[in-house]
Amino acid sequence: MRHMRALESLRDEHRVIGRVLDALEDYGKRLGEDASTSPSSLRRLAAFLSEFVGIWHHGKEEELLMPLLVRHGFAWDESPLEEIRRDHEQEDYLLRVIEHGARQDGVWSAEDRRHVVRSIQALVEFERGHIQREEATIYRAAEELPADVLRSLEENCHKYERACFGRTTYGELRALAETPSDRSDGSHPAGSR
Repeated sequence: MRHMRALESLRDEHRVIGRVLDALEDYGKRLGEDASTSPSSLRRLAAFLSEFVGIWHHGKEEELLMPLLVRHGFAWDESPLEEIRRDHEQEDYLLRVIEHGARQDGVWSAEDRRHVVRSIQALVEFERGHIQREEATIYRAAEELPADVLRSLEENCHKYERACFGRTTYGELRALAETPSDRSDGSHPAGSR
């Protein structure tokens, strides 16, 4: 039997990201309709995505999974690996735009709100497509790796998590995604879907 717990964990992270994207999308809709929507939930969602997606998840893909695929015949500088890395850069850019909007002091102008809403929509749409591309390409390819390689990937993922976050566990990060956000603006918990 194949040993795929590392891949299952990465896929589970995609599901967590999907729930946070749902919450971000809901926030964007509220912001588009209500000028009094507080930026506090946006700051929390953006911070979570920056930490969990940008460091925790993408780090394991780019520093652990992709090099394994290269050692087993994939080219680092060709698709699908090159495309996935470019996607990660685009996601980081869109997230920085959203974070910038969330940190703005004072009341947002109508144009500020439109800009943030468009950025949220772009990130959510792009990230959902990216997750599908990863699942269909690099995750599917990784399923074919030998069992000992997948065991090594799992061990290295655990080491990576400890090195990046010390005592913070995946369960604790996941709980952050499911913690109800500031209810003063009518937001929903990220894990409520």
